[in-house]
Amino acid sequence: SFGDSLESDHVVSDSLIGFGQFVIQHLDANAPRPSPLSVPPGDGAKIYITHLENDSNYAELLAEQLMKHGHEPWFPAFDGEESERNRLHQRYLSDCDAVVMCWANASEVWVRSHAAELKWETLQRRTPFSCRSVVAGPPPQAPKNRFRRIPPRTDVDVVIDATEHSALRPDLLAPLLERLTNHASA
Repeated sequence: SFGDSLESDHVVSDSLIGFGQFVIQHLDANAPRPSPLSVPPGDGAKIYITHLENDSNYAELLAEQLMKHGHEPWFPAFDGEESERNRLHQRYLSDCDAVVMCWANASEVWVRSHAAELKWETLQRRTPFSCRSVVAGPPPQAPKNRFRRIPPRTDVDVVIDATEHSALRPDLLAPLLERLTNHASA
């Protein structure tokens, strides 16, 4: 009644009820399906392992240990535009469950400045981090020892001293793993 019919037109029903049923069935049949990548990876925490590029090897060792315990490590990007890297860094801080600062070759200033930005209220987060931690790896240094003994308690929850160990054993990471497990079961 509104114009001429086209070859592509299809009359489904002569009633509004029949047409409504067709639309619902069509939408159900053509609903977007979640891709395998969008399915959550399980009960483990999403942990942002922030580090400098020259600490990547140590950060990867840490990530392997965390993955063995069912956690999902996220890494910063080191290539691309600085604005893109900063945007990704902020998104990870906003979306992760926990943050680990990997400190092997980084400076004390880097660690302290990154620890100071971990205020959940200013990061557009809905909830606090389950854990904000520093894993101090080799080589041993006076600033790492001082940070371990006197950490900034308002910025860091757990400090792991692994400066004397080339391998990151689970017993060294026990305080971090326990904190992540307790938060997941809460």
